[in-house]
Amino acid sequence: MHQRTDGTRSMMGLAAPAVVAAVLLLASPAMAVEDATTFVATSVLAPDGSLSGAASVVVSDGRIASVTAGDDNAAGGDVGANVVRFDDGAVLCPGLIDVLSNLGVYGTNTARAEAFDPALSARTALDANHEHFAAALQAGYTSALLWPNLNNIIAGTTAPVRIGPRRTASLIADDGPLVFVLGASALEFARAPTSRLGAIDLLRRALAEAKAGGGAERLREYAAGALPGLVYCESAADVSSALDLLAGMERLPVLVHTAEAADVASEVAGRAAGALVVVGPLSAAMPPRVLAGAGELERAGVQVAFGARLPAAPWDSLRTTAALAARYGMSAGAARRAMTLNAARAAGLDGTRGSIEVGKIADFVVFSRDPLRPDSRVLEVYLEGVRVYDARAFDE
Repeated sequence: MHQRTDGTRSMMGLAAPAVVAAVLLLASPAMAVEDATTFVATSVLAPDGSLSGAASVVVSDGRIASVTAGDDNAAGGDVGANVVRFDDGAVLCPGLIDVLSNLGVYGTNTARAEAFDPALSARTALDANHEHFAAALQAGYTSALLWPNLNNIIAGTTAPVRIGPRRTASLIADDGPLVFVLGASALEFARAPTSRLGAIDLLRRALAEAKAGGGAERLREYAAGALPGLVYCESAADVSSALDLLAGMERLPVLVHTAEAADVASEVAGRAAGALVVVGPLSAAMPPRVLAGAGELERAGVQVAFGARLPAAPWDSLRTTAALAARYGMSAGAARRAMTLNAARAAGLDGTRGSIEVGKIADFVVFSRDPLRPDSRVLEVYLEGVRVYDARAFDE
């Protein structure tokens, strides 16, 4: 349990647990932190994924104002200052991000009559008051990237959402990256293309038209570098095709591939320097070669992000994926970074989220210990520096 020193007793000491729970459920990040609040932790997840020693994080107006190594408030700080101290061993971590999400998505979220549907947006299927968001928040997620279904070669745009209290979510932006699909899921017997070769040919021609200034608006935006892209690849051959098709584009796309990641690591590193690959979710039932894929990508010099596929996968699937990747050869720092900063990069949110750095939005999670450990628990969740979830209040 954290201790708060602000000239008053802690809320936990003044209210019954049921009242505290109600207050937490009603808390909203719209409640601006008028005075700066200092959060003191014995360990903070650094942007590179390492666990630092003690640090003080100052939050003002919902954003991180400073991050200082050590406990600058060891003596209690100035009289009246807002200081929140976390238990010894607790880890202050950026909010988790699921970049492969269908949280709160209602209906099929697809249109199958056409192979290309760049005008479709996942935001149109969002139920912003779905119960999924309460469960996700309690598991430590503060943002998600919602996907359209993978039934079209150009499936439409994703929707980045911010997970809020009271089982709510709100759009961070109208549209996220544009989704391309290479694989059997985008093929139909009732319409072209009916084969992978046909799909590649259609997409090549559409991209060439977009680069020349024609075709659908969103595809033109992608070709011009104004809209990022995500390429879902079912097989290693699809990864190779994606690298062929998208070579020379203004923006390097983010690749999404898990099954044969170990086999494509060298090719991706050699043909797309600086590429980011989304892997996951992983489970202990998968073959060792699949579980080793993220580590092979890291060793090849490829940046990795993890996806959880909520709500189809268990709520802890992002952390399970990171833990398994670390067990099968990925460095612990890279595994933590894949859940946080690199996940934010994949979603196009790294300018404001994904790490505890000055200027970023103060959305963070307090874990009982290293989030890679299976026995680590989410203790608290903060949005814009306001506590919106306290697990211990609900446990009592």
